Amino acid sequence: MNAKFWFAALLLGALGTVTASAEIFRTVDEHGNVVFTDIPPPGNQASESVTINPVNTFSVPTPAATAPPPEADVPEVAHYESLTIVAPANDATVRENAGNVTVAVALVPPLRAGDRLVLYMDGDESPVPARGSSFQLENVDRGTHTIGVRVIDGAGRVAAEASTSRFHLQRVIVPRPTPA
Repeated sequence: MNAKFWFAALLLGALGTVTASAEIFRTVDEHGNVVFTDIPPPGNQASESVTINPVNTFSVPTPAATAPPPEADVPEVAHYESLTIVAPANDATVRENAGNVTVAVALVPPLRAGDRLVLYMDGDESPVPARGSSFQLENVDRGTHTIGVRVIDGAGRVAAEASTSRFHLQRVIVPRPTPA
């Protein structure tokens, strides 16, 4: 069969959904081309009526307005009662020639799973991780330093914060003899 015929049949199949009661006519023009139309041909032109089978259709359901999902039943998390820097004591002098300083904290209640302790020294977050409830700092420069500690929850929010503390680190310097 002719490719034009199949194209026309496909086109008519697609258009068949417009009106189910419309009559379709098949004619052949003067060049031998098959023509399908919904307009009756002139009285002297030969034509035949085409019956089109119903076309499969489907409807897409309109999404109903959905209510927002209910809040998950998350138990309310109790806040930390206290976070205190216990060592070095505020305004204490630490004598340590290697510059090693242990910062210890008291936290009530104990650290919850998913939360972490973060140390701030001289205003900057320290990369030193907590070991339990303490931090071990190494090779700290001599002089006065401020420290602070925060509890950061699993979502990155500050759950508790200790008052800043200050300590003074003394490191003995042995002068080298100068060559004579």
